[in-house]
Amino acid sequence: TKEFDQHDLIDEIEIWSSKSKRQRIIIYISILSAVLFIISLSVFFKQQQRSNKEKFESLIIKLNNQEEVQAKQLDVNKENSSKIEDNKVKELLDKLNSFENEKGFLDSSSTLNEVAKKLSTNTSYLSKVVNHYKGQSFSKYLAELRVKYAINKLKNDIKFRSYTIKAIAYEVGFNSSEPFAKAFKRETGIYPSYFIRQLEKA
Repeated sequence: TKEFDQHDLIDEIEIWSSKSKRQRIIIYISILSAVLFIISLSVFFKQQQRSNKEKFESLIIKLNNQEEVQAKQLDVNKENSSKIEDNKVKELLDKLNSFENEKGFLDSSSTLNEVAKKLSTNTSYLSKVVNHYKGQSFSKYLAELRVKYAINKLKNDIKFRSYTIKAIAYEVGFNSSEPFAKAFKRETGIYPSYFIRQLEKA
């Protein structure tokens, strides 16, 4: 009947109206969530940039004061060396200092095994001495020397900055860019690409 059709039509309109309201609410919530996510992301990136810039500036200050620090470190090394009674340990530490000064760490073949051969010792003893006197494992000791060299070279050599990260990694003794970038981040708190970009801005 006509009256029944009208009731059906009203019910249908109410159902669609209710659906439409729900859809509008869902859309509003989705838009609001997206906006909040974008704002959160923006705040996070700004904080990250500020943190990276602070780390970069701190690193530059350290580099600028490096000569003074190195001079003090040499005195400390001499003092510590004089306290070491074991001649075998003294000899190995002297050889390690020569290895550092001659930049033997830049050779990618400078593994624990190869360095032990060059320094006329065994891997176990070299590992123990590095662990005790350098305060870290041999692999971290090697990575730290390479990263420090890369930092100084990037700061002072404009041409070196134009190299790819992969080329820089090879140049300082790493076999690929990934371990270099990780070691650089571990030592400095920032990635080498960011360090280079900031140096270019200065």
